[in-house]
Amino acid sequence: MSYKLAVAAALVALCLGSHPPRYAPRPSYAPKPSYAPPPSYEPKPSYAPPPSYDAPKAYKAPEPKYHEEPVAPPKYDFNYAVKDDYSGADLGHSETRDGYQTTGEYRVQLPDGRVQVVTYTADKDGYHAEVNYEGEATYPEHTYKPAPAYKPTAAPYEPTPAPYEAPEPAYAAPSAYEPAPYSPYQPEPYHPSPYDPSPYHPAPYQPEPYHPAPYRPAPYHPPTYNPAPHYQPAAAKAAEPEEAPEEAAPVTEAAAE
Repeated sequence: MSYKLAVAAALVALCLGSHPPRYAPRPSYAPKPSYAPPPSYEPKPSYAPPPSYDAPKAYKAPEPKYHEEPVAPPKYDFNYAVKDDYSGADLGHSETRDGYQTTGEYRVQLPDGRVQVVTYTADKDGYHAEVNYEGEATYPEHTYKPAPAYKPTAAPYEPTPAPYEAPEPAYAAPSAYEPAPYSPYQPEPYHPSPYDPSPYHPAPYQPEPYHPAPYRPAPYHPPTYNPAPHYQPAAAKAAEPEEAPEEAAPVTEAAAE
């Protein structure tokens, strides 16, 4: 029996070695999805070239303008005077002009009491003045008077008050201690009041009426179904025809000798 099993195993191994196992073809997968090309945007805006400016002109100072000579020659006449005996002020001024010929006179009182009188003339040759004085200079004598010496007024005499001495406190002599007489504790008699409960009358139970709210279901909106995009796979390769497996030779048992 063991001989038969060994022969059968040898034949099976021979058949499997001559015919290697065949595998199924590789599965064909769907091609990668093709995406649309990126959108093309508008061309970049074109800007105008920067403006060109003319070169600055050289600065030219304006010509000075001179005042023209008056058409008519100037001509005027004025005068004023101040005479105040209280303050001693004595002054005045008068002037006359006709074209380029000017004549005038002004008078001023000086601190020494004199009056200065200036008579002047102005023409094309320049300014000419003649100074005269009226009165005599007086210088009053000033006598030196020393400042008065003030003597301080003596303060009125106020005697110094004597220092205050507080009197010593006088305490009364303590009295002899006399304790109160002892009396034993005597509580008051207790008289409880008789218990008389009042009758209990419970209130009748009256439940509130129940009013259920009307049922209003929310409207049903079924969800919209969006199917997934369908990709068209490329044509699968034609599968090669499989060869029919060869039949194994029947195992014949050798006759036992």
